[in-house]
This record gives sequence, structure tokens and C-alpha cells, in this order.
Amino acid sequence: MAATLSKATMQQLATAARRGDQKALGDVLAALAFGGGYASYAGNPSSNVTPARVGEFCLDTTNLVWYRATGLLNTNWVAMGARSKADFEIFDDFLDAAIDDTNNWIVFAGSDGDATAAATVTAPEGKVDMGSGDGGSTNDGSVLSLILLAKGSLVSLGMTVFECRVSFDQITGVTACFGLSDKLATDDEHLLHTITAGTVADGGLTVANTVEFVYSEEATAGTLWHAASENAGTIGNSGAEETLTDGPTIDTYDVLRLEVDSDGTARFYINGVLRLTRTSAVATTALLIPYIAIDGEAATPVVTDLSIDYIYFSGARPSSNA
Repeated sequence: MAATLSKATMQQLATAARRGDQKALGDVLAALAFGGGYASYAGNPSSNVTPARVGEFCLDTTNLVWYRATGLLNTNWVAMGARSKADFEIFDDFLDAAIDDTNNWIVFAGSDGDATAAATVTAPEGKVDMGSGDGGSTNDGSVLSLILLAKGSLVSLGMTVFECRVSFDQITGVTACFGLSDKLATDDEHLLHTITAGTVADGGLTVANTVEFVYSEEATAGTLWHAASENAGTIGNSGAEETLTDGPTIDTYDVLRLEVDSDGTARFYINGVLRLTRTSAVATTALLIPYIAIDGEAATPVVTDLSIDYIYFSGARPSSNA
């Protein structure tokens, strides 16, 4: 028999075992020894399936994506990395002596003396630090993106995933964004979006499609993470800021994760908890790559260092190399 059984089969065997069926009891014990049963659902289980226990697995039988429960709420499902060999993935733990800005990443920093381009820092977890300045000009930002748009994920092909683990050394007078975009980083050090007094606006790149987490002290809720997106030039949520319950804490890592379905629906997770689902966040024709930026706020910029522990990115492989 299979070592891992469906949830329904496990329940049937457990019932038989309670009635004295020794073979059923043995099958249940064998399955538990190899990780127990799993749930299944025809689609993303987030908001649709309530976990029976922390650590439970669930198979999305439509997209062949495995999820695992980080809690007992139906919003506590997190996809488990690349789904199959039909998907590509990039994981950079920044353990090398220097960030790979030849093959993987583009990094730029402004001319302000405190703006620093992403660079490897010695740390047990492996990380890069990048920093913003306090010049209050267009030259105090720092940006990072994947090196080529051609290495991006085409939304329509299947799920696109972005995840990073990040921490600020201080959280006043700064704005930053973390996510996916159809633009490369440039030496103008632009943010994808800015948020000021409740309004989301283009950060200077003139992006067509993007989905990202934004932190901005100039937002109305200036201590919290925000969701932002743009679909074919139209900013999501009618251009209004949308908070995500949590906010960053100084010198404490947050795990920020985006999952984008083939129809452009995006889910925003913070530390494994689903905080928002936004439909039509990006166009299905969008080709997306990771993009991270930090900049001093316009009013009273403060020198800030951002630590990035890792970046994970995956998407579906195209069926043709044409």
C-alpha cells in the first residue's frame, strides 16, 4: 500500500481499526510513520480547506501544488516551493563571498554617501545588506532585481511564487518594496510604488504590471505592511492603500511571500499567514521578475539598512523554446 494516504482513506481505515480490523490499524500506523495522511482539493486550499492539524499536507489536484498548514485556520496554507520539474526555481541564500551580479542580479545605489548597493555580509544565515540615504533627493535609493526579464515567469503558464526574508535596522523616514515586476532595476533607483497619505502611486519606473509588499512611513497607516499591485497600467484597489495587519519590527526578520495564479490572482502572506487575496492583480500576459527597492522618504529621510536573508522565485516552464 502507499505510505501516504488521502485524508478520506485515513478516516476510513481509522474507523475500521476501531472495529478491530488489525490490517487497517497496521495501514494507519504505517502511513503515520511516513508522514500521515493528506487532504486534497481541486484548487488552492487557502480559504477553502480547514486544516485538521498543524503540519497537514494538502494537494491542489488541479495545479498539482502541495501545501502545508502552518496553523489551524483555512488561511494558514503555504505552497511548498517548486511544484514539479515542470517548474523552474531560483533560491539565493547569499552564502557566497559576493552577490552574483554577473549571472543573477542587477544592483544599483544612488550617489548619496549612505545609499549602498546590495552586498554580501558575513552572517550565520547568509545575507546581503542594501541601504538608503538621507539626502532627500533622487540619489539616496538602492535597488535589486533579477538580471534579465527573459528569466521571468509568464503569469498565464501557472503559479508564480516570490518569497524573501527581510529586516530593517530602523523603520522611520524610509519606504521600501518587495515583490514582482515587469521592469528591471535601473541606476535611477526607483521604487515600484510609493504610498503617501492613503494613495498608491507609480514610483518612477512606469511599470505596467507589478505586485508587491510596500512599507512606507508616509502612508496613512505608516507602521504596517501594505499590498500594492498594477494590472496593465491600472493600479490595484483603485489606487488606495491597503494594509496587511502586520508591521515590521526593528532588527527582526519577516518572511514576505507572494503567490500569483495563472489568472492574475495574487495572495499576500506574512510569516506564513495569508493576509490578503487580490483578484486580477496583474495581467495574465505579464512576465514578472523579483524586484526589491529601498529609499528615503520624501519628507524626512533617515539612513536605513535593509537585510535580505534569502530570495526565492519560481514559475512554470514554457512548453516551447521558441
